[in-house]
Amino acid sequence: MRRKCRQQRLCAISTPPTLIMSKGRLKVLLFVCLTSFVILVVHFLLTTKINAREYKVNDRTVVQYRKESVLESTNGQTLLRRIGSLGIASGKLKSNRKLILLITNMRSGSTFLGKLFDANEKVLHVFEPFWPEVDDLGRRWSATDDRKIGLLQSFSTCHFDSPSALTFLAELSSGRRQWTRYYSTALSSATFCHDTHLQVKQPEMNTNCSFSPTAMQQTCLSKQAVVLKVIRLANISRVESVHEHAIIRHQGMSHTPAEFHILHLVRDPRGTIHSRMKIGRLRREYQSYHPNEQNVGNEAMVEFSANRLCKQISYTLSVGESRLPWILGKYFRVRFEDIALHPVVQMTELFHHYDMEMKPEVLHWIQSNTHGAALHSQPQPRQSLQTNRNSTLVVDSWRILLKSAKGRKYVDIIEKQCSDVMRHLRYDLAM
Repeated sequence: MRRKCRQQRLCAISTPPTLIMSKGRLKVLLFVCLTSFVILVVHFLLTTKINAREYKVNDRTVVQYRKESVLESTNGQTLLRRIGSLGIASGKLKSNRKLILLITNMRSGSTFLGKLFDANEKVLHVFEPFWPEVDDLGRRWSATDDRKIGLLQSFSTCHFDSPSALTFLAELSSGRRQWTRYYSTALSSATFCHDTHLQVKQPEMNTNCSFSPTAMQQTCLSKQAVVLKVIRLANISRVESVHEHAIIRHQGMSHTPAEFHILHLVRDPRGTIHSRMKIGRLRREYQSYHPNEQNVGNEAMVEFSANRLCKQISYTLSVGESRLPWILGKYFRVRFEDIALHPVVQMTELFHHYDMEMKPEVLHWIQSNTHGAALHSQPQPRQSLQTNRNSTLVVDSWRILLKSAKGRKYVDIIEKQCSDVMRHLRYDLAM
């Protein structure tokens, strides 16, 4: 007993009291750190897992998490209802099909890009589905919101039994919309049009076409992507309601709705305005807003058109690049100049972005249409919308304005109205 006490005293003497206290504190510190780490992980999973599933487009996209969540939302019940209706929590929205809304402004190269998509047999390309629901300036959207939302919902779910979809199909058959079929290989195929020889020689005269909801559904479901080429959409924020409504109908369906994406095509404002000038669009645009001013000069028309154009581009950029839940991870921007100068590289990148392959048919179309060597046996229904041009010349066509004093004045006006947008899109100023 005496020896045991003696050993304890020696141990007490050999171990400093400060060291004994530091070991105790270390245990407490480790326990606190471990507990905090577990709490943070649980909080992270609870608040961001749903958003990660919602906003991840593909493996190449960085997963982005939002701070606003089930725990932090000011209206948690509303958010939970949206999550439940979208089917995100249960993973019901995972779909191999894409609904790509190609939005841009008039004379920005959307017909060219649309035909590039159309060359892929796995794509259903629809030329101007909103035409003529609104005029060229996109000013009648509010009067036709329901019809547009219904039509976009139809393309998302591949159900074409709504009133707006039935009207659309009827106009494709024999109405004033039938000329738009020329720009869609799928809508001009033998599935819908029986006199296919007319589609090559006289596409606008081929009236022997019928578009039933069943045939349209089969075509829609057979494609990897539906690309809707739209220039008549002045306010991109309206699409939020399309995003929310287009997938409500998925409950009870045998297939999931398509993933919704927005592809924003931009062009150098100088090229866009110059193209509008060549086809006489500036005067029509100006007089639609100023009907009593008939003797307006060219400089005033250029200034008005450039101002409206760049305000629209700026607004679309601000929404597309925002962190709004409905568009986060679904917005992609591409420049017309990059596609026109490097179509193979850019289209390969675009198809890869949407989890699709670059088909040999697309390469063939590029070789046939981007060097001014397209076959003349293929007529264009509207010459202002032709796509068989030399891409390099189209990109630089606006520079002809720099050869005259009046033209340089136009360029200076455009650059003053669009300087911020041009810098944001990496366009160098000439003046």
